[in-house]
Amino acid sequence: MRSLVEQFDRNKVRMTDLGERELMEKKRHNQVMENIERQKSQAAIFQAADAELDYQLKLQAQYENMKEKYSTERIAQSFPQLICFLDLNDMTEADKAKYAKRYNDWNEARNLPGRM
Repeated sequence: MRSLVEQFDRNKVRMTDLGERELMEKKRHNQVMENIERQKSQAAIFQAADAELDYQLKLQAQYENMKEKYSTERIAQSFPQLICFLDLNDMTEADKAKYAKRYNDWNEARNLPGRM
């Protein structure tokens, strides 16, 4: 009888150890998965920032090409997204206010961030 109790106690300890190992392995797995998800989120943020920067550079190049051919007013009317590239130092306060309002109205109509 005594040997059965001892064997039961040993099996109980062994099962407890296996349960603790499984629990530790699950915790480690969960941490690894959380790290992977965090890295995916960071990569998505960097990709979005890269795409936005690329878009802004394309707009800047488009503005540079257009400013040689067209007037500021025509650019602002045709492409309100390019108003943010206008040289505000050469404008009067009335012109600055007019273009800022046009740019902000364009942004609000599209629910975009960033106001002048």
